[in-house]
Amino acid sequence: MLKSNKSSVSGFDQSVLHEVINGASDRGITPLHVAALKGHRETVQLLLDWELLLLRSLWKMEPQEIL
Repeated sequence: MLKSNKSSVSGFDQSVLHEVINGASDRGITPLHVAALKGHRETVQLLLDWELLLLRSLWKMEPQEIL
């Protein structure tokens, strides 16, 4: 998991960041799908970490409250 805190995403428009992380193509494929299908473990973890940081920032929640 990223060693930074929620301030890592605070400089971005959070709705745009959420769309970049979770946006799907016309066929429903997301960046996470592509990274996983191509075996890019580090990218998968990065996308998951950024989503967690984004959710923490948006909902002001700690990871154990989200999971």
